[in-house]
Amino acid sequence: MQVDFFIKEPQVKKHQIVGFHLLCAIALFLVGLTHTYALHLTFTIFALGIIGIALFKSAWYLNRLTNTIFRVAEFLFLFFFLIICIQFKGMPWLAILIAWLCLMLILLTMFEQRMHSPLRISLEDKGIIVHKFIVKKHISWKQLASVNVQHNTLTLVFKDQHMKQWVYDNANAQAEEVLAYAAAQIEKNTLAITNDW
Repeated sequence: MQVDFFIKEPQVKKHQIVGFHLLCAIALFLVGLTHTYALHLTFTIFALGIIGIALFKSAWYLNRLTNTIFRVAEFLFLFFFLIICIQFKGMPWLAILIAWLCLMLILLTMFEQRMHSPLRISLEDKGIIVHKFIVKKHISWKQLASVNVQHNTLTLVFKDQHMKQWVYDNANAQAEEVLAYAAAQIEKNTLAITNDW
Protein backbone atom coordinates (compact mmCIF):
# COMPACT_ATOMS: atom_id res chain seq x y z
CA MET A 1 0.00 0.00 0.00
CA GLN A 2 1.21 3.52 -0.77
CA VAL A 3 -0.46 6.65 0.56
CA ASP A 4 0.57 10.12 -0.63
CA PHE A 5 -0.03 13.26 1.40
CA PHE A 6 0.24 16.64 -0.33
CA ILE A 7 1.34 19.24 2.22
CA LYS A 8 -0.22 22.71 2.09
CA GLU A 9 2.93 24.73 2.71
CA PRO A 10 5.18 25.26 -0.33
CA GLN A 11 8.55 23.56 -0.59
CA VAL A 12 10.38 26.86 -1.01
CA LYS A 13 9.62 29.57 1.55
CA LYS A 14 9.28 33.25 0.61
CA HIS A 15 12.18 34.35 2.79
CA GLN A 16 14.44 31.75 1.14
CA ILE A 17 13.80 33.21 -2.31
CA VAL A 18 14.49 36.78 -1.19
CA GLY A 19 17.57 35.57 0.72
CA PHE A 20 18.93 33.84 -2.39
CA HIS A 21 18.59 37.09 -4.35
CA LEU A 22 20.46 38.98 -1.61
CA LEU A 23 23.27 36.39 -1.70
CA CYS A 24 23.45 36.75 -5.47
CA ALA A 25 23.65 40.56 -5.12
CA ILE A 26 26.58 40.22 -2.70
CA ALA A 27 28.32 37.78 -5.07
CA LEU A 28 27.83 40.16 -8.03
CA PHE A 29 29.19 43.06 -6.00
CA LEU A 30 32.29 41.07 -4.95
CA VAL A 31 32.88 39.82 -8.50
CA GLY A 32 32.67 43.41 -9.76
CA LEU A 33 35.44 44.44 -7.32
CA THR A 34 37.96 42.31 -9.19
CA HIS A 35 37.91 44.22 -12.46
CA THR A 36 37.96 47.73 -13.95
CA TYR A 37 36.19 50.71 -12.42
CA ALA A 38 33.47 50.86 -15.11
CA LEU A 39 32.68 47.16 -14.77
CA HIS A 40 32.75 47.42 -10.98
CA LEU A 41 30.33 50.37 -11.11
CA THR A 42 27.97 48.43 -13.41
CA PHE A 43 27.96 45.38 -11.13
CA THR A 44 27.53 47.58 -8.03
CA ILE A 45 24.49 49.36 -9.51
CA PHE A 46 22.95 46.03 -10.53
CA ALA A 47 23.63 44.54 -7.06
CA LEU A 48 22.12 47.60 -5.35
CA GLY A 49 19.06 47.25 -7.61
CA ILE A 50 18.61 43.62 -6.49
CA ILE A 51 18.96 44.65 -2.82
CA GLY A 52 16.52 47.57 -3.29
CA ILE A 53 13.90 45.30 -4.83
CA ALA A 54 14.41 42.77 -2.01
CA LEU A 55 13.86 45.49 0.58
CA PHE A 56 10.99 47.45 -0.95
CA LYS A 57 9.34 45.28 -3.62
CA SER A 58 10.06 41.70 -2.52
CA ALA A 59 6.65 40.60 -3.88
CA TRP A 60 8.21 40.82 -7.36
CA TYR A 61 10.49 37.92 -6.46
CA LEU A 62 7.52 35.82 -5.33
CA ASN A 63 5.94 35.77 -8.80
CA ARG A 64 7.34 32.77 -10.66
CA LEU A 65 7.72 34.53 -14.05
CA THR A 66 9.25 37.72 -12.62
CA ASN A 67 11.57 35.72 -10.41
CA THR A 68 12.78 33.70 -13.40
CA ILE A 69 13.42 36.93 -15.37
CA PHE A 70 15.53 38.30 -12.51
CA ARG A 71 17.44 35.02 -12.26
CA VAL A 72 18.16 35.04 -16.02
CA ALA A 73 19.43 38.65 -15.75
CA GLU A 74 21.71 37.69 -12.83
CA PHE A 75 22.98 34.68 -14.78
CA LEU A 76 23.65 36.79 -17.90
CA PHE A 77 25.64 39.32 -15.84
CA LEU A 78 27.80 36.57 -14.37
CA PHE A 79 28.16 34.78 -17.71
CA PHE A 80 29.21 38.06 -19.39
CA PHE A 81 31.87 38.53 -16.73
CA LEU A 82 33.00 34.90 -17.16
CA ILE A 83 33.57 35.52 -20.88
CA ILE A 84 35.60 38.66 -20.07
CA CYS A 85 37.73 36.67 -17.59
CA ILE A 86 38.38 33.92 -20.14
CA GLN A 87 39.33 36.43 -22.87
CA PHE A 88 41.85 38.32 -20.72
CA LYS A 89 43.29 35.14 -19.15
CA GLY A 90 44.46 37.21 -16.20
CA MET A 91 42.97 35.36 -13.25
CA PRO A 92 42.06 31.70 -13.91
CA TRP A 93 40.88 31.24 -10.29
CA LEU A 94 38.33 34.00 -10.84
CA ALA A 95 36.98 32.30 -13.97
CA ILE A 96 36.56 29.05 -11.99
CA LEU A 97 34.80 30.92 -9.17
CA ILE A 98 32.40 32.64 -11.57
CA ALA A 99 31.70 29.34 -13.36
CA TRP A 100 30.74 27.86 -9.96
CA LEU A 101 28.53 30.88 -9.24
CA CYS A 102 26.78 30.38 -12.61
CA LEU A 103 26.18 26.72 -11.78
CA MET A 104 24.83 27.65 -8.33
CA LEU A 105 22.51 30.19 -9.96
CA ILE A 106 21.11 27.52 -12.30
CA LEU A 107 20.51 25.18 -9.34
CA LEU A 108 18.83 27.98 -7.37
CA THR A 109 16.55 28.72 -10.30
CA MET A 110 15.57 25.05 -10.54
CA PHE A 111 14.97 24.99 -6.77
CA GLU A 112 12.82 28.13 -6.89
CA GLN A 113 10.64 26.71 -9.68
CA ARG A 114 9.20 24.43 -6.99
CA MET A 115 7.95 27.51 -5.13
CA HIS A 116 4.28 26.73 -5.78
CA SER A 117 4.44 22.93 -5.87
CA PRO A 118 3.35 21.19 -2.66
CA LEU A 119 5.61 18.89 -0.67
CA ARG A 120 4.69 15.21 -1.03
CA ILE A 121 5.02 12.66 1.78
CA SER A 122 4.55 8.98 0.94
CA LEU A 123 3.79 6.14 3.35
CA GLU A 124 5.17 2.93 1.86
CA ASP A 125 6.14 -0.57 2.99
CA LYS A 126 9.79 0.51 3.33
CA GLY A 127 8.93 3.54 5.46
CA ILE A 128 7.92 7.17 5.07
CA ILE A 129 9.50 9.18 2.26
CA VAL A 130 9.58 13.00 2.26
CA HIS A 131 10.11 14.10 -1.35
CA LYS A 132 12.40 17.13 -1.09
CA PHE A 133 14.03 19.11 -3.93
CA ILE A 134 16.83 16.77 -5.01
CA VAL A 135 17.14 14.13 -2.29
CA LYS A 136 14.38 12.12 -0.67
CA LYS A 137 14.38 11.88 3.11
CA HIS A 138 13.63 8.35 4.28
CA ILE A 139 12.12 7.66 7.72
CA SER A 140 12.12 4.01 8.72
CA TRP A 141 9.14 2.44 10.47
CA LYS A 142 11.62 1.30 13.16
CA GLN A 143 12.16 4.93 14.18
CA LEU A 144 8.47 5.64 14.78
CA ALA A 145 6.34 5.13 17.88
CA SER A 146 3.09 6.17 16.19
CA VAL A 147 1.51 7.85 13.18
CA ASN A 148 -1.59 9.95 13.62
CA VAL A 149 -3.90 11.44 10.99
CA GLN A 150 -6.55 13.82 12.31
CA HIS A 151 -8.06 17.12 11.19
CA ASN A 152 -5.96 17.18 7.99
CA THR A 153 -2.76 16.92 10.07
CA LEU A 154 -0.18 14.17 9.63
CA THR A 155 1.76 13.60 12.86
CA LEU A 156 4.81 11.35 13.20
CA VAL A 157 5.85 10.55 16.77
CA PHE A 158 9.37 9.13 16.97
CA LYS A 159 10.66 6.68 19.57
CA ASP A 160 13.12 9.29 20.85
CA GLN A 161 10.10 11.45 21.83
CA HIS A 162 10.33 14.13 19.15
CA MET A 163 7.61 14.58 16.56
CA LYS A 164 6.94 16.16 13.17
CA GLN A 165 3.66 17.56 11.93
CA TRP A 166 2.39 18.64 8.54
CA VAL A 167 -0.98 20.03 7.47
CA TYR A 168 -2.01 18.33 4.25
CA ASP A 169 -4.44 19.27 1.50
CA ASN A 170 -5.53 15.84 0.42
CA ALA A 171 -4.55 12.19 0.65
CA ASN A 172 -5.45 9.27 -1.58
CA ALA A 173 -6.78 7.13 1.34
CA GLN A 174 -9.09 7.45 4.31
CA ALA A 175 -7.68 8.32 7.74
CA GLU A 176 -8.79 4.99 9.25
CA GLU A 177 -6.99 3.02 6.54
CA VAL A 178 -3.82 5.06 7.06
CA LEU A 179 -3.90 4.60 10.84
CA ALA A 180 -4.43 0.84 10.55
CA TYR A 181 -1.70 0.49 7.92
CA ALA A 182 0.81 2.58 9.89
CA ALA A 183 0.06 0.76 13.16
CA ALA A 184 0.58 -2.60 11.43
CA GLN A 185 3.89 -1.47 9.90
CA ILE A 186 5.18 -0.09 13.22
CA GLU A 187 4.16 -3.27 15.07
CA LYS A 188 5.76 -5.49 12.41
CA ASN A 189 9.06 -3.59 12.61
CA THR A 190 9.01 -3.50 16.42
CA LEU A 191 8.54 -7.30 16.48
CA ALA A 192 11.45 -7.65 14.04
CA ILE A 193 13.71 -5.68 16.41
CA THR A 194 12.50 -7.74 19.43
CA ASN A 195 13.13 -11.02 17.60
CA ASP A 196 16.66 -9.90 16.70
CA TRP A 197 17.44 -9.65 20.41
